[in-house]
Amino acid sequence: MSDLNELLADIGDRARTYDVTERALAGGKRRRARRHATLAGATGALAVAALLAAVSVPFGRPAPEPAVVVSPSPTACTVAELPTPDGVRPDRFTGLTGDPTGRILAARGETATGAIVAIWIDGRPSAVFSVPDTVDFVAAVSSTGTLVLSGKQEKGTLGEVRYTGMAWVYKGGTLTRLKGQDVLGAGINAAGAVVGLLGWSPVVWQDAAAEPVRLPVPGGLRTGHPMAIADDGSVVAPIFQDGSARLHLWPPGGSPRPLILPAAVDGVPVFDSAVDRIADGWISGTFITRADGTSYRYAARWKPDTGTIEWSAGPGRATVTNPQGWSVHQATGGLVLAREDVAVDVPGLPDYPLTAQPFASDWPRVTVLSPDGRTLAGVQITQAQGAPIRHVLSWTCR
Repeated sequence: MSDLNELLADIGDRARTYDVTERALAGGKRRRARRHATLAGATGALAVAALLAAVSVPFGRPAPEPAVVVSPSPTACTVAELPTPDGVRPDRFTGLTGDPTGRILAARGETATGAIVAIWIDGRPSAVFSVPDTVDFVAAVSSTGTLVLSGKQEKGTLGEVRYTGMAWVYKGGTLTRLKGQDVLGAGINAAGAVVGLLGWSPVVWQDAAAEPVRLPVPGGLRTGHPMAIADDGSVVAPIFQDGSARLHLWPPGGSPRPLILPAAVDGVPVFDSAVDRIADGWISGTFITRADGTSYRYAARWKPDTGTIEWSAGPGRATVTNPQGWSVHQATGGLVLAREDVAVDVPGLPDYPLTAQPFASDWPRVTVLSPDGRTLAGVQITQAQGAPIRHVLSWTCR
């Protein structure tokens, strides 16, 4: 992508998905063994120019989230459609985003009079509020119920369609546009600090009324989406170099350092990496191996204080992960929830059989994964009289 305009034109519903082709499975089923690496056994840091001066961002430090109580792993998942709030069109939801616990869900939708955002708490409609038509999707939800919205507005240019990025924060019934021109909101922590992009520069808004503060980036390089911000103010985002996206960690007030990656898996080079969440001292996400026109996405999580990484092939390409080690994969016959030796089928809507191709648009897409792996949420697109219908779904795994 050459500029933020292309990112904004493309991101929307695909903010958390990737257009890649599943790597051919040689020798039958992939191994599910989790692998580990340390800094000594991983690729070296990216060669970069001198860093800009570090910027100190005054983050708040709220109490950490309660630790996850260890319980027996789920053995089965059931799916249900989230109830549609009164007056909202059930077929026009765009994406679905949730807070770190999976209890608070939100999606952009439509009524007869315009664009709205709907909020569910514990699977029940909680609120509906109007938003400008320029809002494209809900980018993030905090554990306190604050939402980050992102969208775009068409620029008045001749001969081509270009956009200016916009972002908002919804808190306590008030919608506030974030300051800055050409911005993207990406993540939020419990204190209300928002991480995102100003052009291609990573920035943090300490709250909805704050000016964006740029984070230092190696000279000549750019950052992108997805991004995550921890409750202590640490930020994780990709830095692009030589056609590859490499995750970096910005500690509070510090300069970025690359998260380690294996140079290759089973002899296949590792390229891009992407973040999902930060919690409990872990960073969760994925990385991609690619060779000869095929690729495979692994579930991964990083332990930055020890400089280590764990990764797993799982039963298919990974689509979403959490810091507690759970991940959802696109397997041959459907979605699978996995952690170490546990694998549980994640069904789609019962009246809509899936096509054989696991990357077809009618497969469910899980976008929310609770810390204990027992609550999932996402979307599924079905066809009715040739027109696509978006269903917002929740799964309960026991």
